[in-house]
Amino acid sequence: MRHAQVLLMMSFLLAGCAGGARSVPALIRALKSGKPEVRADAARRLGEMGPEAAPAVPSLVEALKDRNVSVFRAAGDALVHFSTESAPALTAMGRDPSAWVRCRAVETLGRFASSPELVPVFMKAMEDHDQCVHDKAVDALGRAGGPAVPSLVGSLKSPNPAMRRAASEALSRMPAETRERAAFPIIQQLRGKDEYSRGEAELLLSEMGRPAAPSLIPLLDDPEADLRRRAVVILGRIGVADDAVVKGLTARLADSDRLVRLNTAMSLGELGETDARVLPILLMRLTSEKSSEIRRGLIASIGNMGLSARDAVGPLISLLSDGDKEVREESSESLMKIGTLEAMDAVERRNRGHSKENETP
Repeated sequence: MRHAQVLLMMSFLLAGCAGGARSVPALIRALKSGKPEVRADAARRLGEMGPEAAPAVPSLVEALKDRNVSVFRAAGDALVHFSTESAPALTAMGRDPSAWVRCRAVETLGRFASSPELVPVFMKAMEDHDQCVHDKAVDALGRAGGPAVPSLVGSLKSPNPAMRRAASEALSRMPAETRERAAFPIIQQLRGKDEYSRGEAELLLSEMGRPAAPSLIPLLDDPEADLRRRAVVILGRIGVADDAVVKGLTARLADSDRLVRLNTAMSLGELGETDARVLPILLMRLTSEKSSEIRRGLIASIGNMGLSARDAVGPLISLLSDGDKEVREESSESLMKIGTLEAMDAVERRNRGHSKENETP
C-alpha cells in the first residue's frame, strides 16, 4: 500500500503539480526510482526547469551511468543546460574505469564542445583504447572547430599512426573554412626555402588528408617546380579523386618538369583504382609522351591499378613490341599485375618467344 502511495506522489510531482525549485528534491529522488520511465521523465523535467534545477546536476551526472537508454539519453539532454556546472564532474567521469561510462561522459561533453578548455579533455580521450570513447572524442573535436585546430595539427606529428588518422578525421569533420585555416600555416611552411621544413610540411599535409586537398590545388600551378611536384605527391597520398584534383593532376602530365610529370603519373595511378576517369587520361598521355622514363612511369601506374586497369590490356599488349626494351619490360610487368587471362596469355607468349630466341644457335 505504501509503495503505491509513493508512486502516486511521484506521478503527481512529475506531472508538474508541484512547481519550481520546490519540486527539485522530489525529482532527484525520482532519478533513483525502480522504474526506468520514471527516472527518464525526472531527468527530462529537470532539464526543462533550467537554472533552478542546478542542484540536481550531480544526480543527473550519475544518471548518465544508467544502463537504460531512455534514462541516460534524457540525463545527457538535461546536462546540456548545465554545461558550466557539469563539466568538472563529466571530465572526472571521463577517467572512470568503465569504458561504457567514459563513453557517455565524453559524448555528453561533446555536446558543448565549443568550450576551448575542453579541447585537452577530448585530445586525451582520443587516445582511449575503447573505440566508443575514441570515436566520441574525434566527433567532439570535429565540432569544436577552430579551438581544436592547433592540438590536432600537433597530433599529425604523433609517432602513433592511429593518433595521426584520428586527428585527420577530426579535421575533416570541421567546416570547410576552418579546414582551410588549419592547412594555411602548413602550406606557408611548404613554401619556405628550408628543405627540412618543406619535408615536414609535406608529411603533415599528407597526414591531414582530405582537409588539405583544396589548399594544395593552387600549388599545382606554382612557378616553382619543386612545389608543384610536392603538391602532386601529397594529393596522390591523400587519394581524393574529386573533379578539381583530377583536373589539376591531368594538367601536370604535360608539365615542363620531368619529375613533376613522373610523380603525376604515379599519383593518378593511385587514384585510378577507385576513379574510372583516370585510366583513359593515363592511356592518352602514354600515346604522346616522348620520354622513356615517363612512359615507363605511366605504364607502371596503370599496372598498379590492378584489375581496375583491365581496359588497358590491349594497349599494353601492343607495347610488348615497342622499340624501347625497358618499355617492353614494364608493359609485361604491368600486364601481370592486371592479371586477366588475355594479359597473362600475352606475357606467356612473349616469354616463350624469348626462350626460343635464346635457344637459337
